Amino acid sequence: MLRLLCRGRYERQRPGLVGWRFADFDEIKRVLSRLFCGQNAMYERLALPEEINERIAQEIAQLIENTFR
Repeated sequence: MLRLLCRGRYERQRPGLVGWRFADFDEIKRVLSRLFCGQNAMYERLALPEEINERIAQEIAQLIENTFR
């Protein structure tokens, strides 16, 4: 999803393997912040339990962290 929302380019890692290099890491932070704010607003607007919102946010953060290791 971040590749669709943030600038970058495909980059050949080795023969048969292509990766993605983001143009600006700060852009990733801004996009993630906007997405998390949107998630929080949606949960608030729909009066959904805060615990579920926190759990989902933690799971998403873990996935993102694992992606950038």
